[in-house]
Amino acid sequence: MERLILQFWTALLDFLFPPKCPLCGGEPEGGDAGICGGCWEEIKGSFRGEVSEMPWGGKLFVLADFDGKVQEAIHLLKYRHRRSLGRALGRWMGEKLKEVPGFSEVHLVVPVPLHPRRRAERGYNQSWEIARGVGEVVGVPVEETLSRSRNTPSQTGLDVREREENVRDAFRARRPLGKEKVLLVDDVLTTGATASECAKVLKEAGAEQISVAVVARPGL
Repeated sequence: MERLILQFWTALLDFLFPPKCPLCGGEPEGGDAGICGGCWEEIKGSFRGEVSEMPWGGKLFVLADFDGKVQEAIHLLKYRHRRSLGRALGRWMGEKLKEVPGFSEVHLVVPVPLHPRRRAERGYNQSWEIARGVGEVVGVPVEETLSRSRNTPSQTGLDVREREENVRDAFRARRPLGKEKVLLVDDVLTTGATASECAKVLKEAGAEQISVAVVARPGL
């Protein structure tokens, strides 16, 4: 009953105050997740799909630069409760990943986890939403294989060494991995400290190969 009431009031408010694209203020037509078609075209135009290597030898896929409309979209996803944006960005990332050799043989898509307290505050894990979109497109199961055992402070403003110390021993594997090839998914990668710590835990759990895919990275 509560859900029906919420849906009724949401529909009424949308009728009285038609939603606008949060990126440009225009009509959200021809797009997805409340973003208008024009803004999506600008976002997609910045997709570069760069592949490099992580310190442990795994492949890194970065969809776009962390600036412009891409940065605004990620901020909406993380801080403005635009949950559906994560799934939409994940689907686009999945389409690009299908074109990249080395990313087509993964067995499992794993999101970087949030601590339960942080997840409760936000209401969802943005990396899980992105991972769901990726999994839908590439046809691979998505699983919260990792948990976050420490509620670490934000990495923003920390240097490389501080970031590494901040996330050290902050993750745990929920189950053993039987030589599975894992794709670790996150929204933004800066120094790679979080991804490296997650990869260490996944490898200790038995993963044969760990690749990483993120929506954006500063200074790509």
